[in-house]
Amino acid sequence: MTDKIIIHEQEHNQLEMLIGKLHEANALVVKLANETANTNFSAEMDAMSADLHQTINSTRDINNKAELMAYQEYRNRFLK
Repeated sequence: MTDKIIIHEQEHNQLEMLIGKLHEANALVVKLANETANTNFSAEMDAMSADLHQTINSTRDINNKAELMAYQEYRNRFLK
């Protein structure tokens, strides 16, 4: 059973911004992992980077598969 995900344009744009912020966070995590001499910390940062990549890919997948709806129609259909 697959249900459609319906979002309005503003939510679509917010998801795009979230993806961008997650990329920025991942870049910082990678930089920390590369600049540390502590192997345990580096391993933790590598694991966090992998988690961030998974979150980015999942969020992008949702954003790409979601059905866009005009905000007014979305509001009338779901928020009233």
